[in-house]
Amino acid sequence: MNMLKIKLLFVVCLFFSLNAFAQNNSNEQLTTKFQQYVANNFQEKMFVHTDKNFYLSGETLWFKIYNTDIATNKLATVSKVAYAELLNIENKSVLQATIELQDGTGNGQFVLPLTLPSGNYIFRAYTNWMKNFNEELIFHKTITVVNVFDKNEDTIKHSLKYDIQFFPEGGNLVNNVQSKVAFKAVNNFGVGINFQGKIVNQNNEVITTFSPQHFGIGSFLFTPNSSNTYKAIIVTEANDTLTFNLPTIYNNGYVMFTEIKNHNINISVQSSSEASNETMYLIAHNNKAIQINNAQNLQKGKTIFSINPSLLNDGVTFFTIFNSSNNPVCERLFYKRPQPKEFVEAKINNQQFNNRDRVSIDVLSYNNQKQPIVSKMSISVFKTDALQTDDVLDIQQYFWLTSNLKGNIENAGYYLNEANEQTDAALDNLLLTQGWRRFNWNDILQTSQKELKYLPEFESQLITGKVVNKTTLLPAEGIGIYLSMPGKEFSFTTAITNSKGEFVAVLPKVSNKTSLIAQTNNRADSNYRIDINSAYWNNFSSWKTPEFSINKNVERGLNNYGLSVQSEYIYNPQPIYLQTFHYTPFYTNSDNTYLLDNYTRFTTMEEVMREYVIGVSVRKKSGNFIFNSLDAPRFQFFHTDPLILLDGVPVFDADKIIATDPLKIQRIDLVTRRFFYGPFAFDGIVSYTSYNGKMATSALNKESLLIDYDALQQQREFYSPKYELKENKESRVPDYRTLLYWSPNVHTNKDGKTNIDFYTSDLEGNFVALIQGLTQNGEPVKSIIKFKVAK
Repeated sequence: MNMLKIKLLFVVCLFFSLNAFAQNNSNEQLTTKFQQYVANNFQEKMFVHTDKNFYLSGETLWFKIYNTDIATNKLATVSKVAYAELLNIENKSVLQATIELQDGTGNGQFVLPLTLPSGNYIFRAYTNWMKNFNEELIFHKTITVVNVFDKNEDTIKHSLKYDIQFFPEGGNLVNNVQSKVAFKAVNNFGVGINFQGKIVNQNNEVITTFSPQHFGIGSFLFTPNSSNTYKAIIVTEANDTLTFNLPTIYNNGYVMFTEIKNHNINISVQSSSEASNETMYLIAHNNKAIQINNAQNLQKGKTIFSINPSLLNDGVTFFTIFNSSNNPVCERLFYKRPQPKEFVEAKINNQQFNNRDRVSIDVLSYNNQKQPIVSKMSISVFKTDALQTDDVLDIQQYFWLTSNLKGNIENAGYYLNEANEQTDAALDNLLLTQGWRRFNWNDILQTSQKELKYLPEFESQLITGKVVNKTTLLPAEGIGIYLSMPGKEFSFTTAITNSKGEFVAVLPKVSNKTSLIAQTNNRADSNYRIDINSAYWNNFSSWKTPEFSINKNVERGLNNYGLSVQSEYIYNPQPIYLQTFHYTPFYTNSDNTYLLDNYTRFTTMEEVMREYVIGVSVRKKSGNFIFNSLDAPRFQFFHTDPLILLDGVPVFDADKIIATDPLKIQRIDLVTRRFFYGPFAFDGIVSYTSYNGKMATSALNKESLLIDYDALQQQREFYSPKYELKENKESRVPDYRTLLYWSPNVHTNKDGKTNIDFYTSDLEGNFVALIQGLTQNGEPVKSIIKFKVAK
């Protein structure tokens, strides 16, 4: 008997040991796969500070881009290019811009056309690398534009439409298991609605009632029975009665329920099988780092994970429940209110100003030990009223909360500006209704790595495309591609197609260009078609643009805004564009340069080449002109054709250069040596630059492709008049600026300090100065100052 007891005890111990080993092994597998996914899938997160939210057609929309490493929130230096778009309600792009990023930041502007219709638009921004991931993850923001020349009807009086969605905590409704069900109800203008609701079964019996807490969002408890059918009936404040379906009820599954108890986060997991004792796993992660990885067995189909909040990082944490097969079965988001460690403080020289007064703001950035820190920020100072409110999405709201949520968040500041029982409950409901993952667990758990189609643009713009044979329509391999953005300051690059006919080329940095020429060497490869891929993304998120509405009560305010736009066009000086980088051609320095104005002008290009350009041999063969460049290091001429460029575009037929009017050519640059560029080696370069930089198209062959394509946007300087002198202050030139000041480059020094000066306009009213950005440690910071302008 003793021996039997010992054997039984050994078996029991072995069972529990093996069980514990299996649990630990599963935990480690999940952790390892997660860490491998993070290591192999670097992700960026982008925030864009726009100068305001409300515009008139004809105004300029100014913006600053902050591109960060999602894991650290620090500015990311991988991508050197960002793409910004303004989309209409049909997801058609009405404005696009390619923005240079330097050390993770960049800035630009959209000049809204005077013909742009009134409406709500989506401003979105992303990098090429971000296109490898879900389109929901990129930056989105709603922008309102009013065209005062349109007939803007009082759309508030138009019929309202409603939509309500239900979100069971954890993901699903399960038969006979109680769930917390969150809901969100909005109208067609994207505004949350108030209503009274009830859940009824097929017999019209009321199971429970519910109503929203804030912004049309709330929650209720509900135990479904799959033998019944349920409907949600709501009655709006306008006395409209509407009926909606509830989510599907599953016979088998899991439900999670979260509550705060004794200062701990209790996460209850319940199976549809009361007899189940399987092992469940909880993973909690924040900013792509696992914080908690626990395993517990179900007891009669239920278990409770108790989490100490001190173990969680600030901001949004993702709780995911896995079953014993390592399949994710439940998930929800939890928010821990951040405790800022770094700050920006702004002090203004007054609270009320006269027209054309000087405003001075001292800015100080520091940490919680009062030590100065360096911060990169931007500032916008704008008038607030019924059209442009001070409720704008700021960088703290975005990084700490809304970047992890799906869709438009109505008044995100409500959830974060004050912490109390009511806002905590509202925030929890928000996380249940609009929670979103930056990745799919199925992508993490699969054994093969997901193919990443889009390359990071860590040098400059990438141009991609495909070449096919015109006759067979099959991909063409090994074909040389020449790509040019023509002009006096041009960009030129080359590529060779792979086995799929595809190519990738790095475009040297150039700005203020809107056309691209692609061609093969038509003397050798004339039977090919080139297709260029758009740099802009043709995938669109589920972000719903609210219907446009405007009330006639703001008509006077619109007139004032209209005067502001008109006076800007009439009285403001011509825009000043900034040179943010020094242009150099791809060959950097020429070996010889001929400025033709320094010579006696000939009437034919043949004479110019023979008499002045001694670095090029000009001769005829079979009736056609041939150029051969000097090979200066070897004191001889090459025997093959050089690369000939006209305003940056290759010309493969020297006869076309000879036929060019030399009086239109300003300079000729020579590279008199073998020049290696991309996959090519050129036996010399002969580059012609015209006076207007627009002659390239005259020499194109018929196989060439000419398309619209954006180079880097040239930055514009924000015009802010100064009234230091008495004559300027007393000038009768009107100043109706509603945007008093914009600067994308507010940088504190090593002492954490900087100063901002600007002047008020002729407009009276309330104004807001919003300063926001990132510290050197990746902490989002902001400061808001409100002041008044009056006579």
